[in-house]
Amino acid sequence: MLMLCVARDGRSRRSHGTWAGKRSMVMLEDAIAAVVPADSPLAGRENMPIELLSGKTLISYGPDSGLRPRLQSAFDAADIDFTTQYATIDGSLHATLVEAGVGTSLTVSTDRALAANPRIRAVPISPSLTYRKALIWRGTPSPPGPSPPLAPQHPDNGAPPRHEPLATAAMSADAPPVAGVGQPS
Repeated sequence: MLMLCVARDGRSRRSHGTWAGKRSMVMLEDAIAAVVPADSPLAGRENMPIELLSGKTLISYGPDSGLRPRLQSAFDAADIDFTTQYATIDGSLHATLVEAGVGTSLTVSTDRALAANPRIRAVPISPSLTYRKALIWRGTPSPPGPSPPLAPQHPDNGAPPRHEPLATAAMSADAPPVAGVGQPS
C-alpha cells in the first residue's frame, strides 16, 4: 500500500526503503501540455509560459493523480493559483471540453485523443513539466505452488515464474536514478 501512495503523490522513490526486491522499467517519457482550441491565438505558440495560464479556466487532474503534485509545484514556483474547475484523467474528456470552449486543459502531450483531433492543439508548457511512467513489479518469482493444468511448465519447479505488476507511477524526469529501478530486467 505504501508503494501505491508514493506513486500516487509523486514522491521520490529514494526516500523510501520499500523497493528492495522490486524491479521497474520506464514505459513512457512525456510532458504536460496546455491544450487549447486550434483557432486560439495561443495554438500557434512554440511553448506556453506557465504565467499565461494565470486566470484561465483549467481542466486537469484531480488530487488522486500522481501528476497533480507536479503541476501544483510548477504553479507554486510561478506564484500562480492552480485551481482546476474540471478534473478528470480521461484524455477524451479533456479534448471534448477544450473543443467546446470550456477551458484550457493541462494533460499529457501524447494522449491519442489530442493527436486525433484537428480542432485542438497541445502546446508544451514552459518550463517543461516532464515525467516518466514506470511499470513496477516484484523482482523475484512467487513461491512454487500448484500449477493450473494447462499452464506452461517452468523447468525448475513446474510452475511458471510470476511477475505481477504492482503499480504504474508518474515521477519527475529529474528524479535521481535508483540502482535496479528504471532499467529493463
